[in-house]
Amino acid sequence: MKVEDVNRCQIQDWYPKFKSISLKTILHELPESFIQYLVEDSAPFLLPMSMSSEDALLNRVHNPEDEEDFEVSEGSGDESEPPPQPPCFPELELEIRKSIEFLGSAVFPKLNWSSP
Repeated sequence: MKVEDVNRCQIQDWYPKFKSISLKTILHELPESFIQYLVEDSAPFLLPMSMSSEDALLNRVHNPEDEEDFEVSEGSGDESEPPPQPPCFPELELEIRKSIEFLGSAVFPKLNWSSP
């Protein structure tokens, strides 16, 4: 299989052709800073901070704190180093919030490789 054949499976390639028979979709170009955040391999991986100060964990179906064996790591014990600050992507968050509102507030993400 050739690279161009695989690339034809990307949603941005097939969606325009099947738009009339697909779910209403809004595509978002991810900013380079967000992509770098996703591929960065340094620990810890922190959830981005919301510009509206909403906690994404509160909206989860499964909360790990409900598990009997859930533990919060206290770190290395070196209190001289401040904890890392979570990243924030306000422009991307605003775009996504506008899209969710436009689509009627009931949505699900379709990633780049989702099938039609």
